[in-house]
Amino acid sequence: MKTSSHISTEHLLYGAAVALAFGVRLWHLGQAPLSEEEAQLALQALDVAARHPTTLGSAPLLTALTGLAFFLLGSTDAIARLVPALLGGLLPLLAWPLRPYLGRRGALILAFALALDPGLVALSRVANSPIPAALALTAAVLAAAHNRWRWALPLAAAGMLLGPTFWLGLLSLGLGLALYRVAGHEIRIPFSAAEARQGAGLALSVLVFGGSLAFWAPEGFGAVFNSLLAFGRGLLALQAAPLALLGLALVAYAPLAVGAGLIGAALAGHRRAAFPALLGWLALSAALLIMFYPGRSPQDLVWVLIPLWGVAAWALAQLPTSHPKDLGWQTAVALAILSFAWFNFLAWGNAAPNIPTARLNLILGLVSLGLLVVVSGLMAISWRDVGRSWREAWGGLTWGLTLAGVALLWAATMRVVNGPREAELWYPHATTAQMRLLQQTVGDLGLWHHGRRDALQLVDLTGSKATAWAFHNLSNARQALALLPDEHPEAILTPEGFTPSQTETAYYGQDFTLTAAPLWPLGDARAVMRWLAFRQHPSGGSSVILWAREDLFPQAQAQP
Repeated sequence: MKTSSHISTEHLLYGAAVALAFGVRLWHLGQAPLSEEEAQLALQALDVAARHPTTLGSAPLLTALTGLAFFLLGSTDAIARLVPALLGGLLPLLAWPLRPYLGRRGALILAFALALDPGLVALSRVANSPIPAALALTAAVLAAAHNRWRWALPLAAAGMLLGPTFWLGLLSLGLGLALYRVAGHEIRIPFSAAEARQGAGLALSVLVFGGSLAFWAPEGFGAVFNSLLAFGRGLLALQAAPLALLGLALVAYAPLAVGAGLIGAALAGHRRAAFPALLGWLALSAALLIMFYPGRSPQDLVWVLIPLWGVAAWALAQLPTSHPKDLGWQTAVALAILSFAWFNFLAWGNAAPNIPTARLNLILGLVSLGLLVVVSGLMAISWRDVGRSWREAWGGLTWGLTLAGVALLWAATMRVVNGPREAELWYPHATTAQMRLLQQTVGDLGLWHHGRRDALQLVDLTGSKATAWAFHNLSNARQALALLPDEHPEAILTPEGFTPSQTETAYYGQDFTLTAAPLWPLGDARAVMRWLAFRQHPSGGSSVILWAREDLFPQAQAQP
């Protein structure tokens, strides 16, 4: 049904998906303080905004764009994350050119999945996000597949300037195509020499002008291959995210993508559906490369999520819609049994050890899942007897599982948007909310003593990028390795266990926990269940101590 001669209902639905994507990415964007890695990029961008010489790191174009945002809008936590959030909001548009391959319904499902997937939302809300590079490379591949090389090559060049995850995506693309070819599928890539020549010129322009932001940041000329060097350093990394953590991140945040994706891959193989099979091989190749990449992190899962959601969307588009009344009550029965099982698992996970009823809750939850299969099977057999297909006969169970997956996805997305970052797997080194308390305390001391919140004399001895960013607006704040001789600043920020050496000046100290304790390992299955349901996470982490000089306090000034 068309609403006008140019804008159809389908266009409006894609617009709604994009609006939803922007909404969940921009909501409370500056609520959480920047992590150490985010602050490093933000400080480089701050130098770009001020036209100071700086190093642009592994994502020169992202740093330069963030610097431009600082120059135009000011340097806040939200603005530091604005560019990745805006680019992440464009992810649903990747589904539009896939309509001939996934079908209109499948492409529309993919658009909303890319808008709301909690992992993609979480990764769009960090300053050093992999989403811009993933968006650029994916768009480049889609343009090349449609023989739009004049767009594909400059998009690929932009992706190279947007972060080291570009190279992991490029490798997974190559491996996925190789596996797809070995599986017996034919690969056809349209190519036009004229298009390629135009694209090569535009790509060179992107490399020359992109990293330097049209000569605004000349350091960008020497940073073209920084992303490749950073990816190479990842090959020598000594620490990597545990594979169990990455697996839990996929299953816990996107059970619908994993379940429907696996079913879709099997269905594509059975039906010899070429494009869904290609997406399945791309997701598998990305997962394999991440497994063996020494510098792997949860951010790398972006290359699994995008193709996995493509396969899942194609599979979900196959759900039966005939006989809606029968499907409705079957789905209601499935949801009721699933809800009963879920509440029993919650009670089991939240129960204290050695509670007799906890074991009963676990048994009831498992029995409920078995009952769901039995009841669904009996209903399927009864519908087969009246001439329904197996696809229609199992429709109630599949719709029930799908709606349960949608509910879990929405809940996880809302937690990513509104909850503390230290409770989420996507932020392994998150800065806790106590950074805000530290900033408020420093501001209160400045207001108390000078009448201005940004006037306190602060020497930061922590060497932390996060604290350097947190106090970059203080006119009298600086970072140092040690205090100068006979220096008695009004406030000192030190690592945990450090005490000011000045004996003639007294300081009062207060500790603040800034970096969260590692979320993984979570312990046993019950601890995982508590985290899934309530986001319970370990307390503690690394701390700093704020030392304030004695004369800043009224009782010291009142002494004779």
